[in-house]
Amino acid sequence: MLFNQTSHELLLLPIDDEHFCGVYLKSDKQKFRPLRNEFNVAQTSQRQLMQTPDPAEMDSLQDANVEHWRSLSSSLIEIFKTTSKDIELAGWLLAAQIVIDPALNGLREASQWLQALVEGHWDEVHPVLPDNKIKSESDKLKEINAFKVKGFVQLVGESEDSSLVYSPFLMLPLIGDLNYSRYLSAERKGGLPELRQQYQNVALGERVKVTSLMQNLVSIREAMRAVETHVTSVCKQYLLPQPGFQFIVSVITKILKAMEYISGLKSEEKRVIKADIQPETDEINHVDGGEKNMQVKEDSVTDYALLDGLPVNNQEFNRDDAFHQLRTLAESFRKVEPHSPVSYLLEKAIRWGYLSLPELMSELLLNQEDTIKQVFHLSALDENGDTNVIQPMHKKMLPLSGVDKSTSVQHNTRAVSTTSSHSVLNNVTAVSVEEVQEEPVSTSSSNSLW
Repeated sequence: MLFNQTSHELLLLPIDDEHFCGVYLKSDKQKFRPLRNEFNVAQTSQRQLMQTPDPAEMDSLQDANVEHWRSLSSSLIEIFKTTSKDIELAGWLLAAQIVIDPALNGLREASQWLQALVEGHWDEVHPVLPDNKIKSESDKLKEINAFKVKGFVQLVGESEDSSLVYSPFLMLPLIGDLNYSRYLSAERKGGLPELRQQYQNVALGERVKVTSLMQNLVSIREAMRAVETHVTSVCKQYLLPQPGFQFIVSVITKILKAMEYISGLKSEEKRVIKADIQPETDEINHVDGGEKNMQVKEDSVTDYALLDGLPVNNQEFNRDDAFHQLRTLAESFRKVEPHSPVSYLLEKAIRWGYLSLPELMSELLLNQEDTIKQVFHLSALDENGDTNVIQPMHKKMLPLSGVDKSTSVQHNTRAVSTTSSHSVLNNVTAVSVEEVQEEPVSTSSSNSLW
């Protein structure tokens, strides 16, 4: 069953006069077990779709998957109406809405319903720790809230790809038949420019549908952030570890950026941000001379950053944001300077940036396995890119350059730091210098050289 506005309003009504959110369903195993079985069946069908099935079976598997999640959604809505309003079960509902409604209207309504439930009925919403499970009367409120906060862990996950909604989002069609999983695959292989060329006209032809999906994603992200704000305040009050809402928010943000890159369209939230900062631009008229010109330039940079996704001031900026901006620059160079190699070099840099260290070395040093092994040995890294600590030698090793050839040759033990570049020196040798005092060998605890 699709979660709509009517469901939203109906499920904000109390289950009964004494218990707004009903009972804790897990305490009644007879009622909870059938619902749990439905959830397990739906997850199994989702995994079957993710395991690259036979193309001849794809349609039947997709239909079966939708039916399993639709059945689960109907059961959950009935439970929320008559028996229990529960955070963990709400997470199941959110995942179901992604599968049964790719337009995400259902997910938007369900996430806003969860927001209203958390903000308006935090004390009543389940899971509520039973009295016989409370260990310390003095820490009663802390135990109750810790138990409730754990209800979000399955939904938000402990990493981006462990979130309950991550797998359904991978299969979500973004533009035409292009889903998020295929976009990520093209990103890893450096094939996004071709993907954009293939689907940009499709996006423009389906402009209303695409912009509606993007706006739903913005609304869903806002609802998740509002839930996060409330939960964070509770965690701070009782000194509790906070669930990883940043993982689910990050997935939604990346999907939005993917759609913006392929379609060339901007989400509504960014246009609102620009409107909000307009009064600051008007105030510039009161500034005189050079100070006015400086302020105009700074404000223009801010506008451009907000419109194109560049974080400014204290806004979050991560590695994926940087690559997203590089990709935008590459596309710009490809349009205005098609004869220039700049766009292709930027795309190559992006592709290399997503490679693991062993993959990068294999590409840079094609058919030079001995050299690759030597690089890993000298840099204190194994072939998986993990750091191995090398004990300091009793002799300082210096490069051969600038030293008399008669000096005896030894192995170079200089380690590579995390801030070093990816350039590789072939056939590097070194000399022993007895007079120089011993220095510790630099090692890194990072799994990457950059």
